[in-house]
Amino acid sequence: MRVPIAEEFFQGHISLERGDGWIRPWRVPWAERELYTQSPWVSWSMIRQAGESTGVRVRFVTAAPAVTLRCEPMDVPRTVDCVIDGRFHATANLCANAAEARFTGLPCTGEKVVELWLPHNAPCAVCGLEVPEGFGAVPAPDTRRRVCIYGSSITHCQDPALSPSRTWPAVVAQRRDMSLTCLGFSGHCHLHTLIAHVMRDVPADLFIMKVGINIYGASSLEGHTFMPNLAGFVRAIRERHPVTPIVVVSPIYAKKFEVADIKNSAGMTLARYRDEVKETVERLTRVCRDDHLTYLDGRDIFSAEDAESHQADGVHPIASGTAILAENMLARLESLRV
Repeated sequence: MRVPIAEEFFQGHISLERGDGWIRPWRVPWAERELYTQSPWVSWSMIRQAGESTGVRVRFVTAAPAVTLRCEPMDVPRTVDCVIDGRFHATANLCANAAEARFTGLPCTGEKVVELWLPHNAPCAVCGLEVPEGFGAVPAPDTRRRVCIYGSSITHCQDPALSPSRTWPAVVAQRRDMSLTCLGFSGHCHLHTLIAHVMRDVPADLFIMKVGINIYGASSLEGHTFMPNLAGFVRAIRERHPVTPIVVVSPIYAKKFEVADIKNSAGMTLARYRDEVKETVERLTRVCRDDHLTYLDGRDIFSAEDAESHQADGVHPIASGTAILAENMLARLESLRV
């Protein structure tokens, strides 16, 4: 039985693009997407990253023993996860040009909430759902507390994570029983004002910002600009979230850059960016009397010791490292009581 797709099925997105028989989620406002594109001399496209579906789910209630997600074919292999009543059920591997992800063996004890986590490293235009004859599926509103997480490729988790529901933001959200909006953009965590406005407008009970590594790598902000831009980004969120907890995380340990304390073309080291993240949070707390803002050293969630066995390229945690990062983040959030 075919179940037509509607916008009420989607969770974790910022906007939806509608085509002929399909809906595609975006992690920026689709109608304003041209504002997010860089100059023609920047090859690694922000808009490409925003179109990938990390953290986005198709969420519904069904009593069916099987369900199939139908989508527009993708040009490379991808994965979709099925989570039932908050518990991982299975991963479907989509070959290049495949148009459906099928899940069987769903519990037959009655209605359950099913979340199909869309590919975390690819765009996905969803065409509909299919369930066996005699069954149906209806959207399941997500009334849980909400967490919005911003960051770089380490947050986007394009390659290290095993599958969409096992990125570290997904693990953190699921273990805390929260609804996730993931704003991890590979290569593009540069404290863009437009992203601050997106976060300002997102319903959230907790914000996590992991910042610094892309700015260091691209030398996009330096000693004159980094701290004011970070402060302005936080202040923009505060316009509509005056008391929502915000955890600002400095860069995790990156062996490639820290062993020799390498300066970028702006004359900044990763250690200095880390120090300036901490200083910015301290100033905001003092000057703005922001008691709901917390600094977290990124090395506390992924340390030099972790990097020895779980960071293959000296920057990005591998899959096992992503799991360690998630566990350490959960422990720190618990200790911070946010």
